[in-house]
Amino acid sequence: MQRKVRGFFGLLLIACTFLMSVQQAIVAKAALSTYEVDYDVYSLWVDEVPDGIYDSGYIAAKLDKTSLDPDVYILSMLDDAISMNIVANALTANGISSSKYKSFGMDVTLYKYNEEEGDYYASSDSGVSVVVPMPDDFLTYDDYGDPVMDTSSFQVVSVSASGKLSNVDFKLVLVDDIICAMFDITSYVTYGFYVKSDSVASTPTTKPTSTPTPKPTNTPTPKPTGAAATTAPTSTAVNNDAATALDGEKDTSPKTGDDHNGTALLIAGGISVIILGVYVFQSKK
Repeated sequence: MQRKVRGFFGLLLIACTFLMSVQQAIVAKAALSTYEVDYDVYSLWVDEVPDGIYDSGYIAAKLDKTSLDPDVYILSMLDDAISMNIVANALTANGISSSKYKSFGMDVTLYKYNEEEGDYYASSDSGVSVVVPMPDDFLTYDDYGDPVMDTSSFQVVSVSASGKLSNVDFKLVLVDDIICAMFDITSYVTYGFYVKSDSVASTPTTKPTSTPTPKPTNTPTPKPTGAAATTAPTSTAVNNDAATALDGEKDTSPKTGDDHNGTALLIAGGISVIILGVYVFQSKK
């Protein structure tokens, strides 16, 4: 009898362990809320999209000042070697080791088109709200092709002209199952991301092909081919404060992504019935 009891509790322990692993997987998948980008609102044209972001088609931006015409503005997000080094050096100077963290940098600039003079800096005109997918080398992919990242160690930062590092408030969301960071750009300096290297230590599987939601068909005003851009005006002291978080008045409030449908409870019930059947059969023997 004691042997049967021990066997029953052993099966019960195995079932509980399995159930906990299933529940953890469900919770991890539902941890990020889903968000649907409205490209009628996020209508600011983004030029020089980062090469290091595979899903660059999901990059979206909008001017914070709705009174301005987004068709005459262009946002540049250039992930060149200089920007990468600026972010990496700033992290190292703040004790964030490059051997433990991966980093990514972008030079962010707002331009305004002028028919006579061409593009010129418009950094004082308006802030910008952006939705930016993760750099591809920040991610691994599970057996189902879903992106995986250590979201708890991820951070958005800005680096001033003097090299000062500041944390930027952000929110991670899922846009068509693509992990994206939503944040505000309030000063046009170098922005970057960093995440623990452990999250990218394994070799990623083949990434599924994704089709982004099409953006509006309006074509941005072409840049002039002859006239050179005027010299950028002398900027005031760089704002070193962290960029402000997305506020509640904006229309970017993400929808709740918790779609837990009780699958774990059904699994638990099925396992319990199987265990009970095994126990009764063993008892009859």
